[in-house]
Formats: sequence, C-alpha cells, structure tokens
Amino acid sequence: MAIHREIYILAGLEHPNIMKLFEVIDTKSHVNLVQEYCHGLNLYDYIKRHGQKGKIGKNSFYSSYLSEGRAKNIFR
Repeated sequence: MAIHREIYILAGLEHPNIMKLFEVIDTKSHVNLVQEYCHGLNLYDYIKRHGQKGKIGKNSFYSSYLSEGRAKNIFR
C-alpha cells in the first residue's frame, strides 16, 4: 500500500522542521501514527496568511505561494 511507503519514508527522516514519527500501530482496519506534537499553524494556513498571490501552472489559476527566500528560512 502507498501509505506504508509514506510511513517508511517518514520514519527515515530526521530534520528539525519535520515532525518525528515515534510509533506505527497497524491493525486490520486502521493505521495509527504516533507523532511529535507541533504547536502553531500548519504550512497551508501559514501560506494562506503570509504568502503571495500568483499564477501557477498552464491553466493560470491563482494560488498563494511563498517566495524562495521565505521558504529557505522555513525549511533550513
């Protein structure tokens, strides 16, 4: 399953800006992830509040995005 591949990748990551995965509880009907608690906004909400508006993609729909400089500060 794709979810198990994502869990495997997340388990191997160690970065101060990525929440840690402590444990996976896999049952017949559910997959439960025990992760680090992160207070504050999620990235989507942050971009909506602090991002810039611009055209994205071939269809030229408008979306919010972060400038490269601001993104570098967040994801170092």
